[in-house]
Amino acid sequence: MDFEPTEPALDAIQTEKTYVLHTWLTTQKSWSPPAIVGGAGSWFWDADGHRYLDLSAQAQCMHLGHQHPAVVAAIQQQAAEMCFIHNAWGSPPRGELARRLIEKSGLDGGKVYFTLDGSEATEHAIKSFVSVLPAIGVMLAFAVVFFLIGVRRFRYE
Repeated sequence: MDFEPTEPALDAIQTEKTYVLHTWLTTQKSWSPPAIVGGAGSWFWDADGHRYLDLSAQAQCMHLGHQHPAVVAAIQQQAAEMCFIHNAWGSPPRGELARRLIEKSGLDGGKVYFTLDGSEATEHAIKSFVSVLPAIGVMLAFAVVFFLIGVRRFRYE
């Protein structure tokens, strides 16, 4: 997509390039996207007013659309009560969500594991596997770690 970014958009991108290490890139210097500043429904727009139809759901996080009024209201209500509590502490909303997920899934007696990212999920999957099959699990854990080290070679230029 060809566009001529304005000075504020260029400043925003330069600030991000200076201070943010981005994932999914093999080289940091080539990163040069438009600066996204807003969204509504299936659309989002950049600092220069260009609109984009969001066909990616923003990495699977926006299936209800950008700034959906019900989602905004739920976030505001929860933020007024408690923005975040680590999973080492009890949380009524987390417990209720887990109960509903188990009921809907039909996995009676199951448990829900909440995670903040993929690496944490992978770590706990390996730990779970090791706890069930210790000898095989340890070998698998080492194999996975060495495989990932070999595959993930990023150049931060």
